Amino acid sequence: MCQTERIVMKSVSLVSVSASLVSLALAVSLSACGSGTPSSASSEGIHRNEPIALLTADERLERQEAPHDVIVQLFNWPFQKITAEIPTLAAQGYGQVHVSPPNLSIASDQWWGRYQPVDYRLIAGPLGNETEFRAMITKAHAHGIKIIIDIVFNHTANPSSPYPAEAAQIAATQGELFQAIDYHKAACIQNYNDLDQVRNDRICVGNGDQGLPDLDQNSSRVLNAQHAFLQRLTAMGVDGYRFDAVKHMEPDYFKKLLTDDVAKGKFIFGEIIADSSSFDRDISPYLATKTMGFYDFPLRSTIQSAFSPGGSLADLVDTELVSKKRGMPAGTGVGFVMNHDIPNNDGFRSMILDPVDEDLAYAYLLGREGTTPYVYSDLGLAGGGGIRDERWNHAHRSPKLVSLVKFHNAVAGQPMKVIAANKCLIAFQRGSIGVMLINKCEIEEVVSLDGRLGDDIELREVFEGTTYRSSESITVPGRSSLALIVR
Repeated sequence: MCQTERIVMKSVSLVSVSASLVSLALAVSLSACGSGTPSSASSEGIHRNEPIALLTADERLERQEAPHDVIVQLFNWPFQKITAEIPTLAAQGYGQVHVSPPNLSIASDQWWGRYQPVDYRLIAGPLGNETEFRAMITKAHAHGIKIIIDIVFNHTANPSSPYPAEAAQIAATQGELFQAIDYHKAACIQNYNDLDQVRNDRICVGNGDQGLPDLDQNSSRVLNAQHAFLQRLTAMGVDGYRFDAVKHMEPDYFKKLLTDDVAKGKFIFGEIIADSSSFDRDISPYLATKTMGFYDFPLRSTIQSAFSPGGSLADLVDTELVSKKRGMPAGTGVGFVMNHDIPNNDGFRSMILDPVDEDLAYAYLLGREGTTPYVYSDLGLAGGGGIRDERWNHAHRSPKLVSLVKFHNAVAGQPMKVIAANKCLIAFQRGSIGVMLINKCEIEEVVSLDGRLGDDIELREVFEGTTYRSSESITVPGRSSLALIVR
């Protein structure tokens, strides 16, 4: 999201164009409460060598043939820093890296400057140059990690903004990228319930703000320039895209843009900020194009409510989660607790959870099926102008979070079944090999597995290493989670 959108709520979307990735996400309603059928892609990964029931806990947690789909957003990280972090990410079990916009943008160290494009024909700026960008992709692929690039196609930077020297150089040799006719009229959105305004006018924040020039996606020059950028990224080996401000562009535009040469096999998701009340208006038209998925903002809203003082964790395993538009349909959602807007954008900071609740929410996302999980991590106050906190500095390295990522990978493809759910507690199993227990309240909760995994099976908690037996009741301390793997 760009600077001028800092107090405007938007939404997001995720969908993998790759059939193998889509198939990993099972129906949210079934996965939440009841049986599910593991996808063919994930079951192949699980059973390629030994039956998973015969593996030890350590083997399950470290097995490399499992689909490693967890996305980590290394927000505003320079390409060289990402390259250096790749071996660590691979060892921790992450599978995909969301990289901030790499194309030429305004001359500013503010993070939101990367969301004000100047020219798509050049990769350069505070994050690095094209040589460093290519080296990052090469290193990632060598370690089995995919690279997802943030794409800003709704608008460009204002001509009055400070432009880098490269902008004049490329314009002199190749001409201006766009002309005045390639933009919508200079009018601000006044009514977010008016789709014509939302898709054709500028996002402004009031107090005389003029917004950013809004590109007209009906222009062939716009389509050709943006498609050419995706072609270049594809040639460099990029594995997917995250599209910014999707609902501010026409749904049919993505059908024209995302042709097979730039989309086939890619993991593609977009940003559409919406909840259950605006789902049909803001998300459904884009879902119908079958071109991409979305950040699961509806589920994120449900998480916010569930972990609030008066909320109930039982809402997170409601069998009608999807039908009530409180979660994305199967295979279309990127589940997240944090993204870059939440801590760094005034309009989103109310969504910041208590640190313990954030940890518990990650346990839920990384324990459940039906969603591609997403983890946020930045460089703290040293990571660029406008970053507000140290709390998420290298957050992806948190030992607790890493243990949950490995749990997610270990139980990939295993059906989810709810064991217990109430205001304070949710407990669910993943096939016959894993159990997730989450207690948001101060008072401890006791859960009985009732022989669900066998008469007397030993389980190990993936973070602390404590062992439990399936024949005994398990005590979940207050404000904690237990991720258990069959030994």
